[in-house]
Amino acid sequence: MQYLERNWRNPSDIPDFRQDVYVRVYEAALKEIPEHAGKFVITTARNLLINKAKQARIVPIEAATNLDEFSAAADTPGPNG
Repeated sequence: MQYLERNWRNPSDIPDFRQDVYVRVYEAALKEIPEHAGKFVITTARNLLINKAKQARIVPIEAATNLDEFSAAADTPGPNG
């Protein structure tokens, strides 16, 4: 939890991230018990945060389409010019 709290800007996301880490660690442990469990949990949390940060940077295609519409509207002359 401390790792997640120190490395993520939105505290309201932390409980969901904790649950995601638990699920990933559990699923991995079903296949093989990690040799260094503490390091494994931290690495799992780090990878989760990296993935979430990458997802946050992705702009939905609908948003890009809407931006194009605004740009086209701004290029057409209006009543004042």
